[in-house]
Amino acid sequence: KIGEEPDYAAVGKEAASSGAEILLWDMEARGPAKKAAIQAICDAGYSPSQIWLSEQPNPAGSEVDGLFSRVTWAPNDPSPKSLKFLSDFRRLWNAEPEYHSAGGYACGEVLAQATEIAGTTDNEKVRDAILNNEFDTVMGKLRFAQNGLPVATFPVAQWQNGVPELVYPASAKTKDPIY
Repeated sequence: KIGEEPDYAAVGKEAASSGAEILLWDMEARGPAKKAAIQAICDAGYSPSQIWLSEQPNPAGSEVDGLFSRVTWAPNDPSPKSLKFLSDFRRLWNAEPEYHSAGGYACGEVLAQATEIAGTTDNEKVRDAILNNEFDTVMGKLRFAQNGLPVATFPVAQWQNGVPELVYPASAKTKDPIY
């Protein structure tokens, strides 16, 4: 039911009885609830060879080791733009950024580059620039489809020893995946 927490143990039991070897999971749980959901799946006897989450699990811990997830940005991204963003964010805010912070920053980068390309702040011309160009951002290269949705290759992370290591693409890779 909408608004109710799913019975993750039941999901784990159903997945285990199906014989599924890989779990692709668009989990709505956040923070400690996500950790508890993952634990409930495992406690129910489900032991897939791979679990793929729709977003990076948090908090870290050995119980998430081996999980894969797509990420839009991670603090260990080795790209120069990412490293500068991380350093500047820490210096300015005395805090650790997370992917929402990088996403907001990337929006500003796109807008700044689009207004420069358009030569104006006129909405129609900026929109045209956004839809017809590629932008270099803290989240990598971004372009946008005609419906405004982003077209990008976002990294894939795998938790290894309690740390989300980037395993794809090669330009962002911090470790090889473990299967």
